[in-house]
Amino acid sequence: MADVKREFTVVAVNTTLGNQDVTISGFGTPKAAQFFLSEAVTDDAIASGGAISVGFSDGTYSACVSVSNEDGQTSTDTQRTPGFGGSSIASVSDPNGGTKCTLDFVSWITDGVRISVDSNAVPAGYLLTVVLWGGADLDSVKCVERGLQSSTAAQTYTGIGFEFDVLFLAHCYASVNGGLVHSPFAYGCVINDNAAAPTQKAIGFCGDNGSASGDQNTIASDTYALVAPLIGSNRWNLTISDITSTGYTHTTSSSSSTTTIQLALKFAAGVDFSLTDVSIPTSGNLVESGLSFQPEFTQMGLIQGPSAYDTLDTAAPSASLAFALTDSSQVHTISTSDEDGSADTVCKSLSSDQFRMLDYQGSADAFLASGYSLDSNGWTYTLTTNPAAAILGWAFAFSSGGGGGGTTYTQGLAGSLTPVGVVDYNITFDQGVGGTIAMQGVVSKLIDYTLAGGVTPAGDITKQVDTSMDGSVTLSGDVTTNLGAEQALAGSMTMTGSVVKSILKYFEGSTAPSGDITKLVNKGVSGSITPSGSIQKMVYAVLSGSLTPTGTIVTGAVLTVLLTGQIAMSGIVSTVFVPLGTVVTWTMKKFRGMYSQLRTNFKSISQEYRDD
Repeated sequence: MADVKREFTVVAVNTTLGNQDVTISGFGTPKAAQFFLSEAVTDDAIASGGAISVGFSDGTYSACVSVSNEDGQTSTDTQRTPGFGGSSIASVSDPNGGTKCTLDFVSWITDGVRISVDSNAVPAGYLLTVVLWGGADLDSVKCVERGLQSSTAAQTYTGIGFEFDVLFLAHCYASVNGGLVHSPFAYGCVINDNAAAPTQKAIGFCGDNGSASGDQNTIASDTYALVAPLIGSNRWNLTISDITSTGYTHTTSSSSSTTTIQLALKFAAGVDFSLTDVSIPTSGNLVESGLSFQPEFTQMGLIQGPSAYDTLDTAAPSASLAFALTDSSQVHTISTSDEDGSADTVCKSLSSDQFRMLDYQGSADAFLASGYSLDSNGWTYTLTTNPAAAILGWAFAFSSGGGGGGTTYTQGLAGSLTPVGVVDYNITFDQGVGGTIAMQGVVSKLIDYTLAGGVTPAGDITKQVDTSMDGSVTLSGDVTTNLGAEQALAGSMTMTGSVVKSILKYFEGSTAPSGDITKLVNKGVSGSITPSGSIQKMVYAVLSGSLTPTGTIVTGAVLTVLLTGQIAMSGIVSTVFVPLGTVVTWTMKKFRGMYSQLRTNFKSISQEYRDD
């Protein structure tokens, strides 16, 4: 199990100025944090004022964005306030000017974070939700502000400094600090499950300022990393692509000078994570059963209003937004609402220790759950109140690994199977499978039978067994034990990294391992074998094709029974023993070492033929 910690807590912000410590007992020193703030002051009590703030920190740099909608006004009174510059983690702006509450990052402390309350104009402290990230296997973290630039051309960004696994993003359609009218806001997430085209999702809403009847727009996207609803239209979409060792490429659908805030996380091997769509149903429970692991933590972004993804909702009634956090011991939801088309504005906030979201009217629940469970392949929330129309959004799920993979039995699967993270024991009885199996992360054991397609595991592989596979096997990373008991396998096997052991039987195709090979045994191979690197031992029997190893060969015991083809070795050869072969053609470069022993062996073979 990877050592990645993630826990969350809710605290009331001090009503006096100065430092305040937020801690979770036993957590240790954090490496990154997320901050969520609304105008709620008492758990599960609806508060006047519709505000939401999201902030990030990596301990070196911090930033936040916030929007506010004033309650009980004859015309809408809205404001957006970014907290750029490196220290702000949360704020509640005052639509009448200024701020009601601003919080800054001070330092990490044992088991938590020290923040500074720079202003607080309310008699009771707002409820601040803090998510802490830490642990030895949280390899890298980075909080940045990234301007999108006034261009639709693809932009390369290298400011992350590493290849991220997860990227959280937010914006309030601003590029400089200071209060601005209207309240556009969006929150999104990207996971690195495909570097060229990663999975990305977002939610967003906007409240018009100075409107007599209110004008709110909402949108949910299962395509883009961020969206930008602003008074009647979605101004632009942000796409993240081509993730690299330092950053990524981003493209906006129309020009924008907006500044986004981002938090990037990179984990060590063995961590599971996913990003999926969420739709709160109009009846029954909220159930997810499609994950390949059991989550330890989930974070959801939910928006009321849109009836379909990537379609802006401009019709009353709207809008309500929620962030839901869940782990094995608690659930917490931060929610804000703003009714559209109301004579007087109805803008509310809620901080709840339940899976609960305010309805747009601000006085009832859009949904409410009486309980929940984090299951072996997802989650179940037992809903006692369902929405009148489905509520859309996204869910990020995380597990530190070690038991999340489970056992998969796939009978007659047509398509692809893509487990991500640690797979402790994955047995796929694929009877007549058409498609591919692509694994990312550490694989302890994989067995495939009668697979038609390709197997492409990435990362360290402890054991893999393929039988009767038609396609290709591409192993990337260190292979401790690769038992390719491939009965009539047609295709190619390409191994990258150090190979400790590889056994192939009745293989038809080509084998091209790259790197150091401790032991490679191929029997009944039809095709070519081209290992590259240092080879400790190779044994081939019934090989039809060519054998071309490159590099140092310490012991090459080539048992070429019924070998048809050519053997060409390049590099330093210590010992080569060929007791039998139909056609043997040798090309040796830099041949050294055991020449006299080889000549003796060949004489012995010749004598055996004469005796026969």
